[in-house]
Amino acid sequence: LNFELFPDLGSLSDAEGRPLSEIVAMAVGKLGENLSVRNIKALYAPEGATLYSAAHPRGGSDDVNMGKYVSVVALRRPETKGVFPTEKLAGQLCQTTNIDEDETALLRQTFMLNPSQTVYEYVRDHQAEIVDFFRSELGGYE
Repeated sequence: LNFELFPDLGSLSDAEGRPLSEIVAMAVGKLGENLSVRNIKALYAPEGATLYSAAHPRGGSDDVNMGKYVSVVALRRPETKGVFPTEKLAGQLCQTTNIDEDETALLRQTFMLNPSQTVYEYVRDHQAEIVDFFRSELGGYE
């Protein structure tokens, strides 16, 4: 996935125009924990792909996923009808407590919603393609 580091954190604001410093101060008050933002990276989907994300354990709010583990999967799928649980796929990436950066390991895992198939088989059978994915553990990034 393509990452872009924001060089000026002071220039960032939310959809309502609140500056990042105010958002962090509100979170400190709500959580009762000191927080600091060292850096922020934006993820950009590859052309024709959609990004889906998950966090584990699930926390945060309706607008923000927070957890010790986070995952983002870039998925390309033709415009067809039918159920494809993309959020569950992102969630499966997030359930791994020992993050193995070998990307082929994900595709060999048993799919949690259909244990008779691997993730690769499930995605293939739904005419989808995992373009890329990202996993991180809190404190486990640069």
